[in-house]
Amino acid sequence: MALAGHNAVISIATGASVTYVTMTGMSQLTVDDAKDMFDITDFVDSNIRRRITGLQDFGLSMSGNCEMNDAGYLRLTAAHRAESLIYVRVLYNGVAGFMNAFVVESKNTSSSVDGKVDLEVSLKSSGDIDLVEI
Repeated sequence: MALAGHNAVISIATGASVTYVTMTGMSQLTVDDAKDMFDITDFVDSNIRRRITGLQDFGLSMSGNCEMNDAGYLRLTAAHRAESLIYVRVLYNGVAGFMNAFVVESKNTSSSVDGKVDLEVSLKSSGDIDLVEI
């Protein structure tokens, strides 16, 4: 069964046991679950590539309206400046999803002449994700 995207909830905490706060204003979420790929082709492989996988890498990017007084935004900004971990919980349907510790890779804001300020954040995981249901 398909899930409605508008039910997603993104929450931020500064520690594993700290209360999560909702990150408001976000309207786009992308989860990247990838592995490093290594080409191991040699001269006797008859013109066909051979590969092996390496480490798994889990990334998360989100974007939307920049809510500068939002508790989630303030926690994210503090973690980015301090180069510390931030704990993110994503519930796709408001109930089930995943959580993990992340490093803030980048945080970008942009504005346009109509006065709307947008926020785009890129995160990289620090460890394996935990599936959750609340």
